[in-house]
Amino acid sequence: MPTVNVSAGNEDPPATKRPSTGIDVIGSNLPPGTEVNIEVNVRRTRTTALVQPDGSFDFSFNVRPPLGCGATVTAVVTGSGGIRVEGTGDVFCP
Repeated sequence: MPTVNVSAGNEDPPATKRPSTGIDVIGSNLPPGTEVNIEVNVRRTRTTALVQPDGSFDFSFNVRPPLGCGATVTAVVTGSGGIRVEGTGDVFCP
């Protein structure tokens, strides 16, 4: 069965960078070689990813300004054959 995991976190940036939230969306057990649509509830982020031969994909991005600690990030992944999988994660702050 396909799964989607979402990881999000705020990190203390070096003095020369602006703070941001790093978000990772990782999928597994999907049909290899297919393309999936990824929609994340943060800043209306949408993209596509090619599923690898092992049935996985990985999409990472940063958003500025950073999200609040504990904010929920949701990703919905859709694909051929009616695949629809949702994953959520809360923003971690050190």
